[in-house]
Amino acid sequence: MAFPSVVSGVKRFLLRLDPVYALLAAVLVFLFAPVLLGTRVIFWGLPLLQFAPWHETAKQTLLAGYLPLWNPWLGMGAPLLANAQSALLYPPNWILLIVPVEYGQGLLMVAHLLWAGIGMAKLSRRLGIGLLGQAASGLAFMLSGYLASRAWFLSINASVAWLPWIVLASERALRKEKGILDLRLALALCLQWLAGHWQTAWYTWWIAVGWMAVRAVADRPAGKALVRAGLRMLGASLAAALLGAAQFIPTAAYWLNSQRASGVDPEAALTYSFWPWRLVTLVAPNFFGNPAHGDYWGYANYWEDAVYIGLLPLGLAVSALVDRLRRRGAAGFPYGYLAALAGFSLLLGLGKNTPVFPFLFAHVPSFNFFQAPSRMTIGFVFALCLLAAAGAQRWQQSASTSWRTAANIGVASAAALAAGIAATYLAFIRRDTFAPSVAATGGIGILIALLALLKYLAKRRPPLARWVAPAAAALIALDLGLAAAGLVPTAPPSLYREENPAAAGIAATLGERRIYMPEAIRYELMYHRAFLFRIFAGLADWMDVRRWELPNVCILDSLPAADNFDSFVPRRYAVLVREVETLPAELRDRLLGMMDVGAVWEWPPGDGDPTLRYLSGGARAWGVCRAQWALGGEDALRAVTAEQFDPARTVILEAGSGEEGTDCASPPRVEIAAGADPNRVRIEVDFAQDGFLVLADVNDDGWQAFLDGERVPNLQADYAFRAVRVPAGRHTVEFRYAPPAFWGGALASVGALLALCAAAAVRLMRRTRRRAPPAGSPETAG
Repeated sequence: MAFPSVVSGVKRFLLRLDPVYALLAAVLVFLFAPVLLGTRVIFWGLPLLQFAPWHETAKQTLLAGYLPLWNPWLGMGAPLLANAQSALLYPPNWILLIVPVEYGQGLLMVAHLLWAGIGMAKLSRRLGIGLLGQAASGLAFMLSGYLASRAWFLSINASVAWLPWIVLASERALRKEKGILDLRLALALCLQWLAGHWQTAWYTWWIAVGWMAVRAVADRPAGKALVRAGLRMLGASLAAALLGAAQFIPTAAYWLNSQRASGVDPEAALTYSFWPWRLVTLVAPNFFGNPAHGDYWGYANYWEDAVYIGLLPLGLAVSALVDRLRRRGAAGFPYGYLAALAGFSLLLGLGKNTPVFPFLFAHVPSFNFFQAPSRMTIGFVFALCLLAAAGAQRWQQSASTSWRTAANIGVASAAALAAGIAATYLAFIRRDTFAPSVAATGGIGILIALLALLKYLAKRRPPLARWVAPAAAALIALDLGLAAAGLVPTAPPSLYREENPAAAGIAATLGERRIYMPEAIRYELMYHRAFLFRIFAGLADWMDVRRWELPNVCILDSLPAADNFDSFVPRRYAVLVREVETLPAELRDRLLGMMDVGAVWEWPPGDGDPTLRYLSGGARAWGVCRAQWALGGEDALRAVTAEQFDPARTVILEAGSGEEGTDCASPPRVEIAAGADPNRVRIEVDFAQDGFLVLADVNDDGWQAFLDGERVPNLQADYAFRAVRVPAGRHTVEFRYAPPAFWGGALASVGALLALCAAAAVRLMRRTRRRAPPAGSPETAG
């Protein structure tokens, strides 16, 4: 009796399940089953080099009972929570506290792809599109080249997933009858900002602003509607900023003290401009090869210019625009805005290939904040996917499809297939990728022709009509699934968890001192040996990345590094490292010792992997009795990099001039106390005379210094580090990281959250009161 009940329950559940959402989920399960089962994990590029080290550090810190505000393992120390891309305050990322980080990263990747697809389907439904259009837009967006090829870029993956939800919330906010604040829009904006990729969030905000403006102008009276739309977007944005202030304010403070505070270098920023020839990949995604196949040869890398949305969705999007030009489109659908968005986004995405973006980069604020203009094509992809929904709706509702249309598509596709096959035998075809990509496009085109034929036959045999929409959805899923296959490289979980014998030997020799990998060696290993743009299978054994202790992978082996592979680093750290790289060998080693570097990677004679050269001397903390004052940062940097400078005898302090003190009569005793809290450094000192304690950790406005429990000035030392004035005798010095930006932001976030909860409670009480039957009514009697 129990078994039939279970079967019946499952049947009822399946009948209630939205078919579009079920299709989206089924496609992702098919593509990423090993990742979901945990037999494979994502690793290529940033998951291994950045996200896993950050999240593993934060996880261990939280489990030890401390806040992950500071990362002592990388770059001689750097803010961790304030690093927006770590996204530690993004609620979905909290699952990493429960499951292994390497497994959780895969779950988050798949979940956000699904969230992106569902959001697009719901937005299409809101605009009056039927199931086929919802499936077309959801699949096209979820598995677009833009998302599928960047799925491993977790912060972009998570941020883009919120784009359709924010536009959907914007559409709903427009239709509200009362009030300025729309809570759903505010929450969606806040969650996207917390997801960690502010470049995507900035583009999304402008897409939503444009959407609301265009939709409001269509209302009557247009002026009043436009003002209402502006106030609601402004209210939602302010509420989102307050809710996420615990992240936004620390990140803003970090940005102002980072190497990118003055903007991105123009040459570096414009490197990843959309290559115009990649427009060919709208119909043949692998025309220039594919790193999953090991044959990519196009400009820069594959993913920055990936815009494929499927051959059928592309055709549907074009047909939607044609229908609109013929005034046959669906009433109320924003054809004009989407066409303008697609064109303008593509124009900006072309970057240095047109004069438009360079002019904006040079003269309009915010354009110089981010790199890779090609990422602006998110608007292009979003618009095409939504237009595909309208095209699918129109195609499905049309009376029939002409057999001539099916025949024309079939003939053209067969010709492409034949040409692709024949081209494989032609000597003058210079690239091996041309022929198979054209043939593949021809094959998909033939399937589209058969679909059109099915639509034509359905008019004569009505029972066939029920198979048209499922066949179209299946074709889109097949096309995009084949294009997306392999774009997310995976490895066994042991890559993260397997013991690294090389690390044990390094730690035994090095102790707690830092390792350092020069920029030239890091670049060679990272981009010429391991993470190649033309092929994902760069290494036969990916444990080599662990053995090389590439930054930031060294965290997984508990090895501190003077390197920090991050787009945001403290400005003075970046300047100091750049200067060190240019110094002669002897002076460079002296400053590396000042940075507490105990081993440097070097190339051995001949070919082979780099080896470690261990340095003598140096320490993380030491005492001196002589100080030289510098007028400011530039003066301090010149003094630190001067040939006669000896950090073991003199400390360079700032905001003064001249010298004070003499050489120490006897070396001060300095001992760092062990501790698990990354936000505190406790040091026991014993000075025979007045002097200074120097700590070779990057300084930050959030660090406070205490001498025997009393707060004392935290001095800027040796350009990038910290120092405290210490009188003769035994003392305890403690550095505590308590950034006002975080605590002020946290207070603002808690206050905003409590205010929103109170407002929601009041609204719920009013609704309950309105719905309650009056006293004495039959409903309340007895």
